[in-house]
Amino acid sequence: MFNMRTPRLLGVTAHRASVLYADDVTTVHDLASTSVARTVVDLAASVEPVALQRMLDDGIVRRLCTADDVARCLDRSEARRGRRRLVPLLDARLRSDSHLEQVWLRRLQRAGLAPAKTGFQLVIEGRVLLLDFAWPAEKVGIEVDGWRPHATRHAFDNDRLRDLAAVRAGWTILRVTSRTPPSQLFATLRPLVCH
Repeated sequence: MFNMRTPRLLGVTAHRASVLYADDVTTVHDLASTSVARTVVDLAASVEPVALQRMLDDGIVRRLCTADDVARCLDRSEARRGRRRLVPLLDARLRSDSHLEQVWLRRLQRAGLAPAKTGFQLVIEGRVLLLDFAWPAEKVGIEVDGWRPHATRHAFDNDRLRDLAAVRAGWTILRVTSRTPPSQLFATLRPLVCH
């Protein structure tokens, strides 16, 4: 558990939790703060449902937290009121993202390609890019784009900036959705990863 003193700053309202675990705390510009996951959990009961959905999506899309991070934080917190709002959002998010990635993983395995690394962390220009599937030796990655997490303007723009950074580092990033024809992906992918 982590002991955090209440700051005294003009215009800042401090909130206290009876229990705050080390995983719930981070440092932002040398100031102790709750993690993004913990902040989502803490605000779940007090913000409008639409704002909560946006907050959760934004944190996940910007890779500040995962749905699993928020679910684990919710499990160890005392946020009973926010739990009713947050659990359905997390369940839908965990089901949809993992399902689409699993569909593409099975397709890649059946296509007879060299095995891809899943959840590959690529560090470019000081930023960590998490690729759904990657062939690091060939510098080829695949991003599975579900509609909901990529449907905001910020997510749309951020994805393109990440792709540009990857290209500058010599990587080829292929994006697929639930409607991408597998035959088209494989026709593009085979010359890149099968030598």
